[in-house]
Amino acid sequence: ARFAEIGFGGQFQDLFLTTAAYVNQDTAPLYGVTGTFGADLTRVELDAAVRPGILTRGAFLSSFAHEDDTSPILRGAFIVTLMGGSVGNPDPEALKIPIPEGEYANNREAITALTSVSAECVACHEKIINPPGFVVENFSAIGSIQTTDPGWEKGPIDTKVDTVAFPDGARAVNNAKE
Repeated sequence: ARFAEIGFGGQFQDLFLTTAAYVNQDTAPLYGVTGTFGADLTRVELDAAVRPGILTRGAFLSSFAHEDDTSPILRGAFIVTLMGGSVGNPDPEALKIPIPEGEYANNREAITALTSVSAECVACHEKIINPPGFVVENFSAIGSIQTTDPGWEKGPIDTKVDTVAFPDGARAVNNAKE
């Protein structure tokens, strides 16, 4: 009954589709919600096309990001785990590899270059870890909407991926709602 009171129908999938959110004066702007809000949390409905479920909320997005930049790798690995996959731990030496020199229009290009430095990296990142992380790249490190990458060359954000590993196989995904 409690889930129904706060906007969840009681199904696991509702966590990924709900538009219900609670905002206050500090978080309403993050979600693009207008109105007058105080310190107390107020229930609002968010745009289902932009903010479906918990993977589009600030708590998830900021927890799986760096202080001032997104992390498609952290976000993607968590999403894969949430979907029942297993990514394991990276080789500790891999964590020391810098992004290769080059000109990148956005974080996606830089991360793709980084995770393409060896066959071992490509094996997990190209089809499994990076795609779900790229799908939520249009959310900043704190969870606000971004259409251009604030770093690199300020290039456009591209959330489309050709394959994402789902329990029933791979498919094209264009955005967080899909």
